[in-house]
Amino acid sequence: MSYSGKIALAVFTAFIAFMACVAAAEDTSNFPYMNPRLSPEERATNLVHRMTLQEKASQLVNQARAIPRLESQIAVNRRVASSNLARGAKLPPKSD
Repeated sequence: MSYSGKIALAVFTAFIAFMACVAAAEDTSNFPYMNPRLSPEERATNLVHRMTLQEKASQLVNQARAIPRLESQIAVNRRVASSNLARGAKLPPKSD
C-alpha cells in the first residue's frame, strides 16, 4: 500500500471512530430522572440505576463532583450559582 493510501486509511479510521463516539453519546434530556413530573423517588431510582458502581462510590465523599455524563445544563447552572453564593456573592433583591 502506498504512503498516501496509508494516510487515507488512517484518516478514514479516525473518522469512523469519531462518528462511533458521537453516536454513542447519550442525550440526557429525555431520561426519566430529568422529568420534573415524576416523583422524586421515581427520578432517584432511575438515576441510581444508570450510575456505574464507580460513579456511586464517588458520590459517597464530601464535596463530591457531578457526573458529567448524567448532568444537565440546569444542574450545571445551579452548581455554579451555589458556588458563587458560597464565595460571598449576593442574591438579587426580591421584588414585591
